[in-house]
Amino acid sequence: MRFLETMNRVAEILCAALMVLLSLETVYVIVMRYVFNNAPYWGEVISRFLMVYACMFGFSMGIHDDTLVRINAFDRFLSKRARRLLDGFGVLCMAVFSIFMIVEGIRYTSLCRGNVISGLNIPSSWEMICIPIGGCFCLMQTIRRGIILGRDL
Repeated sequence: MRFLETMNRVAEILCAALMVLLSLETVYVIVMRYVFNNAPYWGEVISRFLMVYACMFGFSMGIHDDTLVRINAFDRFLSKRARRLLDGFGVLCMAVFSIFMIVEGIRYTSLCRGNVISGLNIPSSWEMICIPIGGCFCLMQTIRRGIILGRDL
């Protein structure tokens, strides 16, 4: 559990750093475009790059904190046991989706190796590698949620 907490802290730090960089980079691009009439060619590409990575780390943090959007309108009508079973099913679905992100993300990343991101001249796989990395972070936090759910049963 200590390792999983550490990984969540890493995700929090990375997500915060990426959001700060995204904000600074966006302000820079806006100033360059509207004040100096000289927008950098890489501005929008870097923004997308930073946002995609921040979303992947933010997703795993939502699993950790149990703050992902879910429908709980029926929770008050279900017994405690039924709610626990439903939570267990949710954890199972998140685990399957995380594994899917890892497996298919690796395939997609290797498929994108030959493509180049215009404006940066780097392989597109550098952007796509966030899918399996995000899947790993999500899987770790899903395991943590499963352990916590198992303790409560």
